[in-house]
Amino acid sequence: MSTYCTAVSEALAALEESVIEDFRKTLRERHNTLAEPLMWEECRRQARAIIDDIVQSLRQAWDHPDDKAIDLSTDVGTHRAEQGVNPAVSIQACTALFDVALPYIRKAIAAAPAEQAEDFLAVALHTFNRSVGHRVEAALRAYHSFLLQQAGEANCEMRRGMARDIHDHVGNSLATAMRCLEIAEAEAEAEAVASAEAEAVTSGEADPTADGSAADPSKDPSKDPSKTVDRRESPASRRLHAAYDAVQDALGYTRTLVRGLRLRIPDTGIESSLRDFMDSAAPESTRFEILVTGDEEWVGTELRYELFIALRECLRNALAHAEAGAVTVELDIAPHEISAEVRDDGTGFDVWAVAAADSAGGGLASVRERVRLMNGTVSWLSSPAEGTRVVFRVPNLRKELGKDLRKDGHKDVRKDGRKAQAAV
Repeated sequence: MSTYCTAVSEALAALEESVIEDFRKTLRERHNTLAEPLMWEECRRQARAIIDDIVQSLRQAWDHPDDKAIDLSTDVGTHRAEQGVNPAVSIQACTALFDVALPYIRKAIAAAPAEQAEDFLAVALHTFNRSVGHRVEAALRAYHSFLLQQAGEANCEMRRGMARDIHDHVGNSLATAMRCLEIAEAEAEAEAVASAEAEAVTSGEADPTADGSAADPSKDPSKDPSKTVDRRESPASRRLHAAYDAVQDALGYTRTLVRGLRLRIPDTGIESSLRDFMDSAAPESTRFEILVTGDEEWVGTELRYELFIALRECLRNALAHAEAGAVTVELDIAPHEISAEVRDDGTGFDVWAVAAADSAGGGLASVRERVRLMNGTVSWLSSPAEGTRVVFRVPNLRKELGKDLRKDGHKDVRKDGRKAQAAV
């Protein structure tokens, strides 16, 4: 078979332009929007890359598309989500490419003996399937990640809007009511004092000028505790004070609600924030290290927040349950994907049993839910007395805001936990 590999692969390579031309014609006939000028260039590049994969597989061993091809497919998925192109359109285009390419593949294979044609065809079809499958998977992940990110940003904007409205309207109204109650309370106290003084004068207990002598301080009702009016003794004063306390409680709750609605982002970044957390929460006997590869500026604000919370929860679980002597966090930030691993040498646990008991919303469920909302995957690898590894991968769609990969590439922060154990 190897004798004819070069001849078959070169024959298919020579037919590539014809395949692409017929592919676009077929898309137009099937009214597929990817044939339109604004969409065609990306579609053409993908189709050409798939044919190139088949050519390569006919010439030598081939396993799957390289990272560059996956990056291109991720970009395609994101762009089509931005343009509102339904994923079904891309699947239909894959079907059209297969229908068009198959006759050309058979034509190229005709250069080989008939007894080897079936083997060449099997290789070509297998490669087509794997090449398309990997690209579609990458594109669909990016497509859904974009939609989830848009939904997350919309949710965050809604939360910020609610926080502003509560602060500006409810909070302001409560603050005004509080000020009015403070003024009313002060006026009530002043009226009570004036009433007491007037009552003292009319009863003859205080007349500083009646005989021309100086007033006797001992006769001043304001200095006589028995003559001082307690505003709480009055039903009106009690109601006023109760209203004051109620408004004060409502104002405090409103401020708490506003703080909760406003997304709290670690200002110093994921790496520094995790280090600060371990400094404050880890016992002195627990060593830890934080390893970060890549640039946090590649990660959007909301995603950075969710990543930090998920990693912190993993660390919190390790400190609370694992009795670990060493904990390691590894975070790898790439333009298209973020991967993280949290390891400890602690007591370990039965993953299935804990996951079943934790389904109501404990630490594992919290991490799983956050990673799922980031359109990522998470897994726990552990067994009793064997330590624990938590591994998750999350697509990253914000590379356009980032910078080129650093040539030195790797930031390494290693720090021993030093501070006293805090409440976790």
